[in-house]
Parts: sequence; structure tokens; C-alpha cells
Amino acid sequence: MNIYKTNCQAYIDKGFSVIPDKYGSKLPAISKWTNYCRKLPSTIEVNKWSNEFEKSNIAMCLGAASGLVVLDFDATDPKLIELIEGILPPSPVERVGSKGWARFFRFTGEHTQTLKHNGSVVIELLSTNKKITLPPSLHPNGCHYKWTDTSILDIDIETLPLLPPYLFSHIESKLRVASPETHITGGKVISGRNDALSSLCGTLIKEAKPVDEAILQLVNFDKENNDPPLFADLEEMRHTEPFSNALAFYSNHLQSINNSRCRDRKEYEVPVTASAINAEHLDIVLKKKDKKAEKPKNQNVKLPTPMGILKEIQDLILSNSFIKQPELAFSAALALFSTILGRKITFLNNSPNLYLLNVAPSGAGKDAPQQTIKQIMIDLKIDHLMGSGDYVSDASLTDSLEYQNTRLDIIDEASGMLKSVNKSGTEYSRKMSEILCELYTSSNSKFLGRRLGGGERRGECLRPFVSLLMSTTPTGFEEGVSRTAIEKGLMGRVLVFRGDADRHAERINKVNKVSQKLESMLLFWNSYEPPVAVSFSGNIGMDYLELEASKEGGQRLDLIFEELDTMRRGAESGSDMLPIIARMFQQTCKLALIHACSREFTKIPKVEIEDVNFAYKAILYNFHIFKQVLKCSIHGSDYEASYKKMRNYVVSREGVTSSQLANNFRNILPRVRKEIIIDMIDSQDIKVDSRSESGRLIYKGVEE
Repeated sequence: MNIYKTNCQAYIDKGFSVIPDKYGSKLPAISKWTNYCRKLPSTIEVNKWSNEFEKSNIAMCLGAASGLVVLDFDATDPKLIELIEGILPPSPVERVGSKGWARFFRFTGEHTQTLKHNGSVVIELLSTNKKITLPPSLHPNGCHYKWTDTSILDIDIETLPLLPPYLFSHIESKLRVASPETHITGGKVISGRNDALSSLCGTLIKEAKPVDEAILQLVNFDKENNDPPLFADLEEMRHTEPFSNALAFYSNHLQSINNSRCRDRKEYEVPVTASAINAEHLDIVLKKKDKKAEKPKNQNVKLPTPMGILKEIQDLILSNSFIKQPELAFSAALALFSTILGRKITFLNNSPNLYLLNVAPSGAGKDAPQQTIKQIMIDLKIDHLMGSGDYVSDASLTDSLEYQNTRLDIIDEASGMLKSVNKSGTEYSRKMSEILCELYTSSNSKFLGRRLGGGERRGECLRPFVSLLMSTTPTGFEEGVSRTAIEKGLMGRVLVFRGDADRHAERINKVNKVSQKLESMLLFWNSYEPPVAVSFSGNIGMDYLELEASKEGGQRLDLIFEELDTMRRGAESGSDMLPIIARMFQQTCKLALIHACSREFTKIPKVEIEDVNFAYKAILYNFHIFKQVLKCSIHGSDYEASYKKMRNYVVSREGVTSSQLANNFRNILPRVRKEIIIDMIDSQDIKVDSRSESGRLIYKGVEE
């Protein structure tokens, strides 16, 4: 029977969006049917569908196109029906099927919602991207759908009632009172059994508990703590046999943990059993876990205290900062002094140009270091060294090198630039990233610039010197930097400094200016001229001085080189940190050069052991910060980004309920939120800590 062909025109004439369903089924008979929740089908489409199927049902697409939403009540538990049905609003239009009912209301922008109680659907609000099968369609059980009294065709849609506000919240509160053991997750009322069992399962896997014993513990815990037990609940699990269900539960969690380990390139968890795997294998697995447990925790790596000029600049910045951020002041001091050194000094074929990025929340004082060094450059009349404040094109980055070959580009809010540069795809993005990488490494060679259509070059320059001092918020960093950006190489050239959002502000009584001591130090290096011209390219001479290392300084550099090379060779192939590790020795040489010149401002220094140690400590700080932001902020997929946001939210607080997660992460789909919570528990990032007074589970971060 072609029910769609027989009935569609009456619905079309009333302005409803109707499509064919498969006969005797609730499944749509056409593809991309959700488009018709937002628009009416054309006459051509209706005629095509009417004649395309020998048999069909008819369904209405809900939401804006039809102007309708439907409240679908399918509860079978008599207690729930008695509890809820009395507060559900009536409607003159009601459809019935095999059980429950579906009532029609006017659409006013409602979103689809679903409430479940212990795994069973209680009630659904069907709106945009949902449909409802209409009478006289055939139900899968062989009965026909019917109107209780009035058909939707027999009523003026404007006379239909509106849904009362906060209806679902009202139902949820009723359910909580009647069932204190339940809690809300992602708009669904569900039992807390899964999360508590997930937490236990993750612990059993982490402790390498033999599978046989783990399954028994899960089943016993379920029996003792849950009513009804999860593993004997046919509506939630596939079987009624608890050990089969517990085994499937364990296997799914083991797979989830190892999937996340794969994403983070960590070692897999290996299951063990009491008999199937021998004692030698169990011993190996446990030894690996012991070895991991014995690894020292990350120490609180701090920046070294600089000497000389760098210390003077850092102190001046801090004296003019409402919120003292030594790390950000340290970065800005490096930016200013390295630019003043410019193309005059090299060390081991490295120039002192740096790419520096300050990361701190809005209002945490990241602007003061930039403003202070700008003022220093203006006061000392060296503001000709200030370059661009933003990049609008590759031309703005390169073409000025012809007349400004040494400069410091101060970019106040770098999130937009980072996002455009680090997101591959457009020709502009690729060019910007490639140019920044090439400029960094061309500081002691030749930059070829860009070639115009007529063959002319723009921005060609011998030994260009471009330093960057950028700042952004943690959110801007997260949005602008991905694993792909690190792999492309640009972020390996960037030193990252992080400010503390919890530091107190202090009122500044007066603005401090550059002291005579600091002025004489800076002007010494600003006016310094290398004694000889070094042959650079062919017969072209360039004036610069190559610093030498003292014996002790050179020996210390040798040891650091070996250590960093061992770290590089020991890193896993494809490791996110590998591009960072690969640049650490080069960055060490640059910082050692800068610190040596900072110590001496009356004569040409040698790179001493204290300069190398300073540089090495600063590089270790950067490595530590990068590892932290990589874990917390940098991601390779939308799911991973959502995972890290939710994990960071939980671990930064004393206790978080699932409803708090739902409220703070509304942009994440409820089913994805639930999956992330389970993954976080499986991966031992969070744990189920306790229950609140209302019965909600409370999650806390797991201490490393």
C-alpha cells in the first residue's frame, strides 16, 4: 500500500513537510531527509516520491518547516506513568501507536530533548532533525497508527498549545525526588552505576589485576552497590548473565584506554589472566608498571635569574607592572636585548634572533612587558628597530627587509596570526608559515624573499634579523596551535613563557624610566661595531663578530649536546615533542650568546659556563612548559580538544558533578560528553570521588 501517495497532498496543502517512510517501518525511504525539517519539499519531489515506491508509510518532518514539535511519551513502568503523566500538558492532537502516545504542539524554536531513567526512555521532545510517522502508516508490529480524536489535518495549527517552559526540568526534579540514586548527564536521567563501575574497572586495569579476578570484583561490586545490578539489567546490557556482561564491560574499557594511549603515543595496558598467560609474562607487565611508577614527577622547573643587562630590563618591566609576571618580563627582556645585538654577534653560526610567545589569561598582565620595552626603545631613540604589529600578508612580513633588515615585531594578540599560520590549507597560510621558518634559519645566511610575477624579487636580504615577541591567552594558544603546526616546524622555533593567573595586582605609585646604568649598557651594544668585515658570500663582506667559548663553556656545551641528542634519539618516532627537542641545542647556543653579552658591556665576552648553564635552564623551562601545554591545550582532533577542555576543567577544581559539566560544555553533544567522561575515568585522568547530597556523582582529577 502506497500510504504516502494516498495521503501526502492533504498534508502538503496544509503547509506540512511530509516525506515517505519505508512500509511497516519507522525508517525514512529517502536520503538527506533532515533537509525537509527546514524547507518544504517541492512539487517535483512530492510527485517523484509518490510514484517511486510501491509501498510506503508517511512521516512528518518536525521543526521550522512544519511549525510543529511532538512530545512522545513511551514509558511502560506504571510508577513512572503515574508520576509523570499528571504534569504533561494536553493537546487536542494526539497520535497513538503500540504503546504510549505522541502529542503535537506549536514550534517556537525548541531543541530535541530526551529523558532516560536507568537506561529506559521516559519521554522525548521531537523537534528539528526529527520526524514522526503519521496515521494511517503501518507500525512495525503490524498495527496502524491512529489519531486519538482530532487529526492534525482537522485543526488550525495556530490553535495548538505551546509547550510550557522548563517542562523537562520539572520532570527531572520529580524523578530525582522519586529516585535519589539517579542523576542528570547531558539532559538524560540515568543511573550512576556505569561511572562507579568504570572507575573501578580503570583501577583494576591499571593495577594489572588478572582478568578473571577483575571480572569477579566487578560483578561482586555491582551486586553489593547497585539495585538493580547493571550486569543483570536486560534493558542496559545485552545479556542477563552478569559475567558475560562484565567481561564485555572490561574489554570495552581496556580498548578505550588503549585507544587514548594510542592518541597520546603512550605504552599500552596489557591484560593478564590467572592461568592463560604465564607467570613470566605477568612479571614483565608488572615490572613495566613499577618502572613507570618509579619515574620521578615533573619538578617545578623555574627560569634562571639572568645577569647584567637582561636582569636590569626584567626588573624595570616588573617595576612598571600592576601584576608581576617574571616569566613574561624575562621573555620581553630577551626580545629587546637580542634585537639590539642584531646582526653584530654570532655564536656557533647562530644569530641571537628569537621567536618568543607569552601565554597568560586576559587581565593577567601580559601587556605590561610589551609596553615597557616599546617605551625603552622610544626613550633611547632606537624605535627604528620596531617592526610590524601584525601580519596581514606575506608581503607585510618580507618586503620591509630591504630597508629594515633588523627589527623586533611585537604582536599584542597573536591568536589570529597563529591560527592563520598554523592551519594548513590556504596558499596564504602555507606561505606565512614557510616564510617565518625560513627567516628564522636565514639569520646567518641569505633570505631570497618572494618572487613577483615578472621575475623581480622582493624582500631579498643578506642575514635578515627578525625577532618576534608575541602574546596570547591560553584559549588563543589552544585555537591557534595544533599538532600539525608543531610537525610543520614553526613551533619548534618558538620559546613559550607562561604567566600565572593567580598573582595579585599591586598599585604602581610612579612609572620608572630607564636608569643611566641600563641606558649606558644598552647604548654600548647598540653602537658597537665589529672590528673586521667577515667574508660572507663570494666577495661580499659583512661586519659581525663570532664569539668564542671558554674551555669550561665549550666542555659544558659538549655535555649538553650529547644529552639533547640522546633525548632526540630516544624519542618515539612521530612524538609530538620531537620537533621541539630537535631545536633545543640551537636555542641553547642563542641564549648563551645573549647572556654572555648581557654580562659584559665594556668588552667583548667569551661564552662562559655560567652563560651555558643559564641557557640550558631556560631551555629546560621551555621544554617543560611545552609538555604541559601540549597535554592541556594542543590537540589533533575535535574530540581530543573537547577531552582536554573537560579534563582541565575537572582537575582544576575540588569536585565537579556531571550536571556542572553539562552546563559548562553545552557545545559538546551529550553523547560525546558521556563518552569523554568514561574515557577520562578509563585513562585515570579523573575518578569518581563521592556523591553529592542530591545523589549526583562527583568527579575529581587524579594526582600524578
